[in-house]
Amino acid sequence: MKIGMMCLWNAANGPSIHAELVGRAWVKLGHQLKIFSAQKHPDARPTFQEDEDFVIRHFSVDEVIPFTRATSFDPSPLLNEKYEVFVAQNVERLTAEKLLELFPQIKKKAVTVQVVHEGKAPEDPLYYKFDWDAIVCFDQRYKDYLVKSFPAERIHMISYPYHTLKLGDKQKARKKLGLPQAEKIV
Repeated sequence: MKIGMMCLWNAANGPSIHAELVGRAWVKLGHQLKIFSAQKHPDARPTFQEDEDFVIRHFSVDEVIPFTRATSFDPSPLLNEKYEVFVAQNVERLTAEKLLELFPQIKKKAVTVQVVHEGKAPEDPLYYKFDWDAIVCFDQRYKDYLVKSFPAERIHMISYPYHTLKLGDKQKARKKLGLPQAEKIV
């Protein structure tokens, strides 16, 4: 499958980490991925990681308050790249105005999916103008505010990916690692 995902990438924040976990898993499964990401964004703390070949940086954002708007935006990657599914992560922090202008063209060629990271209902009125084919949220807190603005049948809860808790013997682990037995370790 060919997947296009608009998100922050290699950016040391929650939505970027989620996008990277999911995106890299898709690549391992054999899917073709294109990432549409920011050259500059206030939420994108640098990680000094080198971007993969499938990352296209084509927009910039200087401010996210009161609303996120692009200071520069090249629409050609979104229009010219081939993908069957389009995923947008954390839309409140993306260039909603520019994305909304292109959205009818994106919907003609791909199924559209929004992954919600916003902890509360966004104030930006543009957030509610998108006609997503599916909306993914992590738990009921998100769904509670989403159903007020989007059709309930399009909203799906999928738990955030996490590593299962492994209980063990703390003293044995400290000894094995050569750490002090009684001191606090941050």
